[in-house]
Amino acid sequence: MSASTARCASRQFDASAFIDSPEMVAAYLDEAMSDGDPTVLLSALRDILRSRVFSEIASAAGVSRESLHRTLANGRDARMSTLASVLRVIGCRLAVAPVKAGRQNRRRKKRKAIPKHFSS
Repeated sequence: MSASTARCASRQFDASAFIDSPEMVAAYLDEAMSDGDPTVLLSALRDILRSRVFSEIASAAGVSRESLHRTLANGRDARMSTLASVLRVIGCRLAVAPVKAGRQNRRRKKRKAIPKHFSS
């Protein structure tokens, strides 16, 4: 490397530094849920909880810190009751909205045929 070549140090982006209001939390989670991938929602929750005292949120949600860490780990299936409790503690709730046109096929998986005895 020559003396004229400057080295550029980069840091990984940390969303938790920018999630500083209830409105930002809600917007961040809403966007994560619109993806349709549960791992994106869990990742967003991890970002939000990193900006707060994790053990206090776990305690208020009625789960242990370790259990909450496992729940939010990549690739894990989280219980709806745990997610609802954590969201309540951070001042949010789950909501359902109609899918906007153009987003319907975004994460749709191929469905298996329904056996005849289940169809009407």
